[in-house]
Amino acid sequence: MYFINTAKTYIKRFDMGKFLEYSEGTYDILTSYFLLKLPGLTESGKYTVTVEENRMDLISYNIYGDTQYWWIIMIYNQEIEVDAVVAGDVLSYPSLTDLENLFFSLAALQNTT
Repeated sequence: MYFINTAKTYIKRFDMGKFLEYSEGTYDILTSYFLLKLPGLTESGKYTVTVEENRMDLISYNIYGDTQYWWIIMIYNQEIEVDAVVAGDVLSYPSLTDLENLFFSLAALQNTT
């Protein structure tokens, strides 16, 4: 199981590249502990998509005040394609506190392996 790459300090805390094992030119989503645990986080709220169709970066900014969480919202809602997010969709999202707690638990697990 892959926990976190703490050596990637030049990118944002929740950049996808930190949570996925990179090997032979591809990221492995099947071994990511973060992706395994993300859907189990408690829902913090719901967001109704209006004019931000297909703009997960804007949705992330509206929810969290930062665009880096777009992919987390996608995975949390089991969305596969950005184009599938349209006006009227209601997206759930976890709290920043729960994301931070998951992040630090991954860092601790990585240090013990």
